[in-house]
Amino acid sequence: MFILSGIGQNKHEIPYGLIEEIKIADLVFLEYYTNFIDEETKEFLLNIRKDIKIVDRNFV
Repeated sequence: MFILSGIGQNKHEIPYGLIEEIKIADLVFLEYYTNFIDEETKEFLLNIRKDIKIVDRNFV
């Protein structure tokens, strides 16, 4: 399964269902060229899952 999702403007806007999908996904990529992600939100996501791969626009 492939899921492409926006995460909102901050960690409080990330849907609970998306957090659960992040936990069980085989791979998780985080790209924030198209939307600014503050450091708090980035750290929140990396605390959920340490192996999130931060990618650039060219990767996407």
